[in-house]
Amino acid sequence: MNFLTHFFFDRRYGRPGTTAAFHFGVAVPDLLIAYDRGLRFSRMRVDEHAELFPNSGLWRGVRHHLAVDRFFHGSRFFHDSYDSIRHFLVHHLPSTVTCRRFFLAHLVVEILLDHALLGRDPSLAASFYSRLGQISRSTVRTELESFFQRPLPDLTAHLDRFMRIRFLEHYAVIEDLHEPVNRMLQRTRQEPIPADYLGQWRSLMLSCRQVILANLPALIDEADGGYPHV
Repeated sequence: MNFLTHFFFDRRYGRPGTTAAFHFGVAVPDLLIAYDRGLRFSRMRVDEHAELFPNSGLWRGVRHHLAVDRFFHGSRFFHDSYDSIRHFLVHHLPSTVTCRRFFLAHLVVEILLDHALLGRDPSLAASFYSRLGQISRSTVRTELESFFQRPLPDLTAHLDRFMRIRFLEHYAVIEDLHEPVNRMLQRTRQEPIPADYLGQWRSLMLSCRQVILANLPALIDEADGGYPHV
């Protein structure tokens, strides 16, 4: 799941009074990917750390993120959407788009799901940023430095930039979705979507969006029956 999908479902199934620190913790694993891909949360270490700090909303959030990602990637929604979109990309992308199709399909499913949920709730991104904005980013950095047992220079600046740019608000516009896709492709040392293909890319994304919209009710049904406890 991407940022907004986590937030959408955590609000849907969360208890009243779920803290801003919890929501920030849920976002932390994805925030760290863009900062340093070498910083990984193992389930065992996070469980141990969360047990040491049972009143920490941040660490409950990190722990919850890992549980929700396991639920999501095991869901019928994900497998059906991924298979359909990967098949579509394999058969419609030209050879000038050189990125790995399996990776791109996974990325497209998650980004288009955020896009679809913004269509359902146009205030979703603004609410997400508002909640995270209640937490001190320097405090988050201190917590993470303690967990990883190493200094994390410029992490506060990285988190501040994420909050300032508010790029998730642009997920509502399908013409802009090549930008987060290209950022992730370049971050994983793959070539971005070529500029001269962006017109066709938009049409392709519209077709892929139909897959997500058709399968979204099934995801909500699955979540109603088995979403991890918030």
